[in-house]
Amino acid sequence: MDGLIKSKWQYKVKHGKMVYAFESDMKIDDEILKRELGENGDVRLKNIVQTIQREQNSIIRNTKDKILVVQGSAGSGKTSVALHRIAYLLYHDRKHLNSSNILILSPNGVFSDYISHILPELGEENIREMSFDLFAYRELQDTAADCEDRYHHLERQLKQLDACGRDRYEWKQSASYIAETEGYLVELEEELMEIRGVSLRNWQKSEHEIVELFYYKFQDTPLLMRMDAVMEYVVDEYETLRDRSISEEDQFSLKEQFDRMYVTRDIYRIYSDFMERLGYPALPDVPPEKRIIEYEDVFPMLYLKYRLTGRAKQQKIKHLVIDEMQDYSYLQYTILSYLFSCRMTILGDRAQTMEEKQQDVWKFLPKIFGRDIKKIELKKSYRNTAEIGRYAGALIGIREPELLERHGSAVEEISFSKMEEAADLVAHYAEHDLEKYETIAVLTRTEEQAQNIDMLLRKRDLEPSYIDRDSSAFQTGITVTTFYLAKGLEFDKVYAVRGMEDGGIYRQADYICATRALHELVMVRISEEKSKKFLDSLKKSL
Repeated sequence: MDGLIKSKWQYKVKHGKMVYAFESDMKIDDEILKRELGENGDVRLKNIVQTIQREQNSIIRNTKDKILVVQGSAGSGKTSVALHRIAYLLYHDRKHLNSSNILILSPNGVFSDYISHILPELGEENIREMSFDLFAYRELQDTAADCEDRYHHLERQLKQLDACGRDRYEWKQSASYIAETEGYLVELEEELMEIRGVSLRNWQKSEHEIVELFYYKFQDTPLLMRMDAVMEYVVDEYETLRDRSISEEDQFSLKEQFDRMYVTRDIYRIYSDFMERLGYPALPDVPPEKRIIEYEDVFPMLYLKYRLTGRAKQQKIKHLVIDEMQDYSYLQYTILSYLFSCRMTILGDRAQTMEEKQQDVWKFLPKIFGRDIKKIELKKSYRNTAEIGRYAGALIGIREPELLERHGSAVEEISFSKMEEAADLVAHYAEHDLEKYETIAVLTRTEEQAQNIDMLLRKRDLEPSYIDRDSSAFQTGITVTTFYLAKGLEFDKVYAVRGMEDGGIYRQADYICATRALHELVMVRISEEKSKKFLDSLKKSL
């Protein structure tokens, strides 16, 4: 049968009712763009949406470039694009790629749950996700009992901004730290070793022979693994001469002799010595079961461990997705380059950094991964209303953000003297908000503030979902959490509750809070000044 297709339409029907319907030459993936076209079908909007979809398709369907780096402004649909890209690659290369071959490094467990429905809706299985902090903790479990995560570090920054501590942290994450480490490794070649001859029954291997093996034959083997390679060589030689296998007892005896040639193989102690040489405080001298590694030392120690012990590439992973790329340091990307040689999709927004200084990872990624990198920028923000987008942009000095002119109510700014008044505000509008929207968030700067307002809301007969660093589920309704745990999430309405501190990391926190709001944003300032009873200034009861 022959026919002529004159137009293409996309529909959504929910509970027997038409949610939207629109005509489009191109398949539109994003739900917000679909709704906008369903409500406003003018030609200009169609052209803008098709341009956005065209840009997104260039990312989704890119199979040529090994490493794809996407810089996208807040609300540009980066995460959705990344997941559609995964689905496309799984479909396109089904013979060689499946869901077990892909890993997403995501901010936290709640974010993983938040996006968990997308791939199944696209006909694909969910894939493995984890945070890089959790990965590092698992890698250092044989060194320390626990490791701080990035959120511990952020809380410390927010509560007491220490310029010296901040500079030290930044240096330990930099290329300069890597260079110093390489120099230290050269020194360890001599200082970590006390080489001597070994003997077994009436057989001996001289110190000179061990030195020749250690420093010449196996010089390319990582330092802490090298003596194992020497021992394996010696055992093989012994068995060849004796024409029989070495006994377990004799092998144990040799192992003890070789192990004693190391002054220490304890990564924690070696790293602590390194810090002292650099003029920094030594780590606490405690047994492994009592060691807690501060966040500023986690990845520097992990890097030193890999350089001393080696680390096999993750061969099973054929595609790595790195979300929130702006929050990874030079050192962390260097570690990732050791771990993965696969294709990568790296995405984020330099403006959403959780540090005082924005870093442009575009500049240093080629130094780490080579030139096989394709850079794409998504400039158009469409998920927030224009009012929210302009307000958020102004917070960090973006004068003319590129916005889809999707309009809503103006951003509200309210000042209170106590947290209780902020809780009253949320409680006052809760019923109306929940009738209008599926998701409402109360976002704070610190964990202590989040716990406080969560308690206050419960006293007002609300039952918010509280997200902490151990949470793993995203729920509809009212959510209370910190700005840093809300990264990557979106809410219909946001109440950003914060103190009087401004500038630096506080301004970044406000920007992240503001860009979480899709439709309505209320910026609440808790000041020490006496404010009027706010209920007088509330709009008429709804």
